[in-house]
Amino acid sequence: MKASLYAAICGCLFTSSVYAVDYTGQDHWYIGYQMGTGTGHDRINGGIEIEEDFEHTNSQLTLGAVGKGGVRFEISYSKTYLEYDSDGSDEELAGWDFDLIVPFTQARVRPYLAAGLGVYKYEGTGDFFASRDGNVGGHAINAGAGILVYVIEELELDVSYRYKRVSWEHFTVDGEDVNWVTPMSGLQFGGRLMF
Repeated sequence: MKASLYAAICGCLFTSSVYAVDYTGQDHWYIGYQMGTGTGHDRINGGIEIEEDFEHTNSQLTLGAVGKGGVRFEISYSKTYLEYDSDGSDEELAGWDFDLIVPFTQARVRPYLAAGLGVYKYEGTGDFFASRDGNVGGHAINAGAGILVYVIEELELDVSYRYKRVSWEHFTVDGEDVNWVTPMSGLQFGGRLMF
């Protein structure tokens, strides 16, 4: 009888400790690093008409905070390297993103949706457009879906599909206004260290 009682008590303690694990990271800060690859294109209309496809790779360093229910707010700095299909030329975007991540569950594996805004700079464009001083800047709209995987209390992994559409500031070529957008999408992989 005593053995059965001890077994029942130990079973209850073990079960409660398993269910007490918080996989969300609530009330924690984290730093993260992600890498990704995908495709996109530049679409320029106005004084000139250009549509160019490219492949891209990116790296991103993130600082984030986890709130109630595992909802996260992230600030990220990223560099994106573009390789154009037409001539193989390489270009670079750099910028900041401000994203909200909302998970569907609080389990060890958590699917999520992401949305946010960004500010970007197209490196080297100050030399390309003689009518400008400095690089072209732009604003981004971000969206995505992914999966967070709890590994240990201090570490989680992230796999996601991300979409970004950068609308570059207006400028003129030969006296005509030019509209320039750069939509891109792809897969990202990374991890986060909680503290």
